[in-house]
Amino acid sequence: IEGATCRLIDMLWFGAFAPAALCYSPASNRLYCLAQYRNDSSDVVLVVDGDYNRVAKVLPTSGSPDSMLWNPSNNKAYFTSTVDNTVSILDCARDSITAIVPAGDSPNSLCCSDDGKVYVTTKGGVTVIDPDGDSVRTVVATPYAPTSLCYARMDNKIYASHDQNGLISVIVADGDSVVASVPVPESCGRVCWNQNQNKVYAVSY
Repeated sequence: IEGATCRLIDMLWFGAFAPAALCYSPASNRLYCLAQYRNDSSDVVLVVDGDYNRVAKVLPTSGSPDSMLWNPSNNKAYFTSTVDNTVSILDCARDSITAIVPAGDSPNSLCCSDDGKVYVTTKGGVTVIDPDGDSVRTVVATPYAPTSLCYARMDNKIYASHDQNGLISVIVADGDSVVASVPVPESCGRVCWNQNQNKVYAVSY
């Protein structure tokens, strides 16, 4: 979709691959797409050239990956696997998977802080991955299993929602610890941050 006109200008057909999740690296001008081969359910990352809108590379992976995130601090893409309980790390400069990190039970939602740390929801809390060593730095314990994350840059905090528990945990990125728990009405789903007003929005249902 063209941003200036809001028009559909092109479609990428992946043939036998069913796309699932996306992220984009402006540093490499590459689009990364998690996909599954329809014939045998094998998993891949499709690397799409941003200039020509065509697949430049197919990277085999495994574990039915779910979510994807690009980290601007190191030009790497991260994707979770709830089947293998891992986070895979893809070097966007080389278009290669360089690490697979055990992340805890059922890793899913991702976000990153300004210093490059990657935060991952699991059933045991929020796992923090070091951007330099590509390893788990710590696990932040939360009152309930978190389901969604967002990073509020102005206060350097991560907000973690807890589905069906009516609560949002606030994690300060400086010390990677929970500093507040905010009650919200009903169940709480996805969260996002408004940088203009420094407010966090949460879906309640």
